[in-house]
Amino acid sequence: MNHYPSDLYHYKTIQFNDGSNTDISETKINQWINGLIEELAVSDEVVEMSCSSGNTWVCVTKKENKEDEYHVIVAKNYWSGTVKK
Repeated sequence: MNHYPSDLYHYKTIQFNDGSNTDISETKINQWINGLIEELAVSDEVVEMSCSSGNTWVCVTKKENKEDEYHVIVAKNYWSGTVKK
C-alpha cells in the first residue's frame, strides 16, 4: 500500500492566522537541539525527544552505549501523517 504522499501532510508553506512566516531560524533550531539534549542528559528513562513548529521538526535521540552522544534530525518542509496497517 502506498502512503506517500497522498496520506501525509506536507509542511512546506504554512501561514498562521496573523500572517506570520513559519520558517524557523537556525538560531531557534540550535536552541531546540541544545534544549532537547539538556533534557535527555538528565533522564535515564527517556531516549528520544522532539519538538516542532511551522515547517520544522527536530528530533534528538540518545546514542546506545555512547555516553554524551546524540543523534539529531532536523527536518524542514517535512511530510507527516497517521496511516493504518
